[in-house]
Amino acid sequence: MKGFVSPMVIMGVGLVLLGAAAAIQTKRVENIKAEYAAFVSNVKLLGEQAEKKAREEEAQNRKRKEASDRENAINRSRIADLSRQLREQRSRTGILPGASPGSASPQTACFSRPELERALQSLDAGVSTLLAEGDAAIVDLNSVKSWATAISQ
Repeated sequence: MKGFVSPMVIMGVGLVLLGAAAAIQTKRVENIKAEYAAFVSNVKLLGEQAEKKAREEEAQNRKRKEASDRENAINRSRIADLSRQLREQRSRTGILPGASPGSASPQTACFSRPELERALQSLDAGVSTLLAEGDAAIVDLNSVKSWATAISQ
């Protein structure tokens, strides 16, 4: 029986090929598993590094903010003290200049001097308060600018 291959030989060759294919696939699966494990390990490492860096940056930003807050509080306190000193100085001396020595009746010269003095002091106090608030806002803005500059560096 020439040219005839026995079914047993075909089955044997088939089994060998099937075994080889299974071995190749097993090897490929093992390689893929190893690659996946390396990928997971690398991603985990990168994630831990990113978390560490983020914590460090957050700590630095917190320190910068605390320093800016301290500086801001000092500057606002200085402005409040200066405003208070100016108000006290003006309240001691009065706003209106002294009456001219030759005036017949300096208290009633076309206005009530005490009422005008009170009105001008009230106006001065209001304007001083607005200026102090504006100065405090400027200090706050400058603090935010310096903090933002420090963060971006």
